[in-house]
Amino acid sequence: MQFELVKNQIVIVMSRENIERYPLGGTFEFRFEPVYNTIFLLMKYGNCSWMSAPYSPHLSADFEAVAFEEGEGLALSIMQICNEDGKICNMSFLALTTDFSNLLYCTADIIYQTIPFDYEEHKKVIAAVYNRFQTDEELAEKCDQECRCKIQ
Repeated sequence: MQFELVKNQIVIVMSRENIERYPLGGTFEFRFEPVYNTIFLLMKYGNCSWMSAPYSPHLSADFEAVAFEEGEGLALSIMQICNEDGKICNMSFLALTTDFSNLLYCTADIIYQTIPFDYEEHKKVIAAVYNRFQTDEELAEKCDQECRCKIQ
C-alpha cells in the first residue's frame, strides 16, 4: 500500500494478488503513527487485515498544510491494482472525519517544518519500525489516532 497527501485529499494505491477476494466496501478503519520523520498510515476494511504505508511529507510534491472546518475532512481515493495485469480493478471514494484529517495534516506539517529530510534516515526509520513490529496488526495496536468510515 502507498499513500500521499495531495492538497485536501489522500490517495491510496494498493497492489494485490487474488484481488477478487478483497472487494472494496464496508467499514474502513484508519490509524496513523508518527515515528521521527515518517508517518505510518494504517488501513483495514471488511475482513482484511491491517495494511500499512510509510509516508514523509518531504516526498510529496508541493506539500502544503490544510486546516478543515467542522464537518469537513480529507477526501480519500482508494485504488486497487491487480498484481497480475497491473490494471486498476476497484476504486472508492470516502471522506475522513474533521479531527482525524486535521491531526494527520498537523502531524505532517510539524514533520515538514521541523525535521530536515534525509532519505537514508527515512529508510532507516521504516526498517526499524518494521523490525520492531512483526505485523501491521501490532503497529495498529500502538496507534492512538483512529478514524472509521463506511462506503454506502
